[in-house]
Amino acid sequence: MDPKIDQPKVRACRHLVLPGNESSLVLEALARRTWWEPTKGGDLDWDFWWGGNGQKFPFDLMRRGRGGKGPSVFNKIENHREVCTKTGLARTIRECALRRKRLPPWAPETFIFPNYGSLADELPELKKAYKRHAEATRGGGGGRVWILKPAAMNRGKGIHIFDTWRAIESFLRARVASEPYIAQKYIENPLLIDGRKFDIRVYALVTTSPSPKVFLHPDGYIRTCGVEYDSSDVGESALAGHLTNDAVQKCSETYGSFEDHNKLSFTRFQDKLRSCGEESLKDFDFSNQVFSQVERCTEELFRVALRRMRPKMEGSFELFGLDFMVDDSLRVSLVEVNTSPALFRKGAHLQKILPGVVEEALQKALDPYFPPPPGASAPDRLDKFKELQIR
Repeated sequence: MDPKIDQPKVRACRHLVLPGNESSLVLEALARRTWWEPTKGGDLDWDFWWGGNGQKFPFDLMRRGRGGKGPSVFNKIENHREVCTKTGLARTIRECALRRKRLPPWAPETFIFPNYGSLADELPELKKAYKRHAEATRGGGGGRVWILKPAAMNRGKGIHIFDTWRAIESFLRARVASEPYIAQKYIENPLLIDGRKFDIRVYALVTTSPSPKVFLHPDGYIRTCGVEYDSSDVGESALAGHLTNDAVQKCSETYGSFEDHNKLSFTRFQDKLRSCGEESLKDFDFSNQVFSQVERCTEELFRVALRRMRPKMEGSFELFGLDFMVDDSLRVSLVEVNTSPALFRKGAHLQKILPGVVEEALQKALDPYFPPPPGASAPDRLDKFKELQIR
């Protein structure tokens, strides 16, 4: 009998990629792996599961994968709320502060208001901090602005900016009974591009097997506001001058007027600052003066966060989007950490970098479990993600 006929057919690896957040990027990466195919219908016999923000993650099914027969890989880490919710991130930063015996230089002062209906624990301390900052800048007209953010929303939803204690207290007393919030000292002296605010989006990859590892990608981007910054205007109608989120900016008439989809590469950002006419910025070096701070922050944050998250599930990984701001002294501050960061290829720069970010994430998190079978070729190897020291 021909042994070739008797050999059982090896089934292809199967993926279940949920729609949303330009999941086509993931499907394109999987298409480069000829040994993969999509699941059929409601089939749960999958090897790789990819979902986005707002989609329920059935961790009980993830533990089984492949019909319960073997390892599975999925793009979500249990307990990621320790960094991805505003309250979770604030608590993680507090642990960083306890270890340092002071607030990290990259962390704005933050107060946590859980939705238990009581403000007794944090409100008096927030009031003291408000007065302290206001008195420190007395005569300069600043120091009074705070930003209030709901714990688990994104895209700029639910954010309010206030510059009086009465407004802060009234808002918290009215809202905290129904949902958790944080109150954070607003960065009133941001570095500006042509008078407009910006922030920095970078990508961090966390893998869990055989032990947790954290990687930082060098190719992120700058998100800009399309409206000039005015620290004295904190009303609801002025949010386009304060928040860089696409969901806020795309509603502005100036969206895309200054930068392609309000986005800049790090190189273009560096060039703009060097040519802005400020003597202190003529030799500005983004990598050494800014990105080095981003790297140190990400390293310290996840060194603590992973102890709090305690990821135990083999095969879990996550691509996070971290947002940073820079003040006029070039001090970098962490604003938030996003689960399922936007992967929409809006503008030439994102069209250029995002396919590589996703491809390399799968090379590091998926391919070790499911390498190419004999006769199949793996995609060209990428090596931009830098492993950080978290131990």
